Amino acid sequence: MICFGDLCIDVVARTPAFNPALDESDTTIEQLRIRVAGSAANCALAAATAGAHVDVIGLVGKDAFGDMILDKLTTAQIGTSLILRHAQEQTGVVISRVRPNGDRSFLSYRGANAQTYSPSPAHIVTSSDYLYLCGYSLQSEASAETFHTLKSQAGTVLFDPTYLFARDWRAHQKENLAGVHILTPNWEEAQLMTGQTTPADCAHALCDIGVHTVIVKLGPQGCYLHNADVRQVISTAPVTEKADTTGAGDAFCGTLLAHCIQGTDLLQSAAAANEAARNIVCS
Repeated sequence: MICFGDLCIDVVARTPAFNPALDESDTTIEQLRIRVAGSAANCALAAATAGAHVDVIGLVGKDAFGDMILDKLTTAQIGTSLILRHAQEQTGVVISRVRPNGDRSFLSYRGANAQTYSPSPAHIVTSSDYLYLCGYSLQSEASAETFHTLKSQAGTVLFDPTYLFARDWRAHQKENLAGVHILTPNWEEAQLMTGQTTPADCAHALCDIGVHTVIVKLGPQGCYLHNADVRQVISTAPVTEKADTTGAGDAFCGTLLAHCIQGTDLLQSAAAANEAARNIVCS
């Protein structure tokens, strides 16, 4: 299994309620976490935990944050030989503000992630590989080029969209779903992409454009799985309303692919992915 996408450091700050209209210049942080993250890292760590052999393709800077990412992945026995270190750009950083109800806002610096992966990634991925891709890679021309090169080579492609991808999909992004086998939007993204009002209708609309399997992530309700053979909600145990969901969607994707690689059927793979996402939220 191969994961391509952003590698970064998450700075997660849990804050009390606040009123943006008051232009508060100083807000107390109740809890602070600094951790290795980014879509590719999160997905790879979840897949490795689920028993898959994983390699990561990506870019980090020649800085302490880059060292942290490489050390974390190596310790988890994830292949890092395809991670390049950019001489001029810093490692990506995401600052996440988590409110008491679990809502999040982000300040994202993609840094090295937005740059050209050089030399070309041609022939890194083969037709026997499972490949994870994320919508963040389409935010710059350089990383989008690598996205398309890898997608054209892989045997099975899972694509996890983002809010920005979903928002612009009908106007600018439709061609980017060509060659995608498994699509995993969350509920908000699925609605933005299709204009439909139920998970089933959203998934049906996305399958109609050529995606083999659509799994709509429904947060505390689990997920909705739709393909030619299965159309079913797969529920999960409830979580607290104040949970931090940062990284849960990535864990879902990594666990799903890991179980698929090991020959588990899609329904059971999705159930395991639900549980992995729930464990992230409840940790």
